[in-house]
Amino acid sequence: MLSVTVLLPVTWLPIWFQDRQHKAVFWSMIAALTFGGSMICRVALPFLPAIAIANAGVLIAHSLIWMACRSLRKRPPVFGLIVTPAIIWLGLCLLRSFQADVNLRVFVFGLLAAILNGLAMREVWLIRRGSRVVKGWLLGVLGIEGIVKLAWGIWALTQPVDSGLVFSAIPGFIPMLVGITGFILLLGPALVALDKELSDLRQHDAARQDFMTGVGNRRYLEETLEEYFDRAVQRGQPLSLIMVDADRFKEYNDLYGHPAGDRCLQALVGVLKLCCRSGDVVGRYGGEEFAVLLPQTGAKGALALAQRMLAEVRALRLEHARAPNGIVTISLGVASTHDTIAQMTPASLIKMADLALYNAKHEGRDRASMTVPEGTVPPNFHEDGPEHDTSPYAATDYGPYSGTSAPR
Repeated sequence: MLSVTVLLPVTWLPIWFQDRQHKAVFWSMIAALTFGGSMICRVALPFLPAIAIANAGVLIAHSLIWMACRSLRKRPPVFGLIVTPAIIWLGLCLLRSFQADVNLRVFVFGLLAAILNGLAMREVWLIRRGSRVVKGWLLGVLGIEGIVKLAWGIWALTQPVDSGLVFSAIPGFIPMLVGITGFILLLGPALVALDKELSDLRQHDAARQDFMTGVGNRRYLEETLEEYFDRAVQRGQPLSLIMVDADRFKEYNDLYGHPAGDRCLQALVGVLKLCCRSGDVVGRYGGEEFAVLLPQTGAKGALALAQRMLAEVRALRLEHARAPNGIVTISLGVASTHDTIAQMTPASLIKMADLALYNAKHEGRDRASMTVPEGTVPPNFHEDGPEHDTSPYAATDYGPYSGTSAPR
């Protein structure tokens, strides 16, 4: 059993060598080796040093399990906290009264181990992604082990001090080794599995994220548009799309340089995100062009948001010496499914927004334009406003309308 405890983490080495970003695998290996080393100390050293050093090692191993769970959330290790419980334990072991009271020793050790398991459970609980089955498995193993340790310590503390709790009457080396081996066997593979799954999810996200601005890239936008469009069709809800382009951006790059251009785009993305709701999607469509996807938002609400974005970008007052007003501005093309979604496709919605953006550029830039399907009426030409548009943008004053009619 001791050989299994020591050799088990070695079987995880290929996983870690394959991708050393798997920090949870690394910390789990170190924890398992520390558990095994502690058990070796338990049988190799005299009794009191064995109790002090072996149990300190077990507490360090529990702290390492906590660090492994922290790494699943991309939280950095706190090296001071790894050894703090062990230092507390070793400090207490220097006291003669603590050495002589086996009941108290069992309680303190069980309490410290249960606290560390509780901290590890908290880290797993805070993970919002990944398999619920695996997370539930980890929470179950950590919870049961923590409860057993705490119950064991409380039971020991309640024993009569007069008679004492002799060493032969409490779990000795074999029961402790059985518990540790079972803990590693049940916990380790689950940590490895969850670490691998979360890593795959992060790589999936990275493939759909624009590295410079931090928002979704074109692939992500097109996938999300398909998903939102299908949902809008099924639920009979409106869906709007805004295409955004930085005006005279090539001239800006030529004048100020590409690093300044990158900072400019990042500032624009910050404004777009600030104007949007949590359920809206902002993404980089390509170059200096961005797209904003607005679920459950009709034409009037989308125009209101576009005008708000125009005003907020102007308020940034980013210098652009070659622009008419001397500042960076944007042009926006707005398209909405209106009540014609059954005859539309995601591609046609993009085409309408692109055409509206072209019109905004053609009419002088620094404005919002809207393309509506042929045969429909622009939203602010209704006497009473658009029907069925209950989005939070609908009540906003979105300014004068500039638009054109386009075929579906």
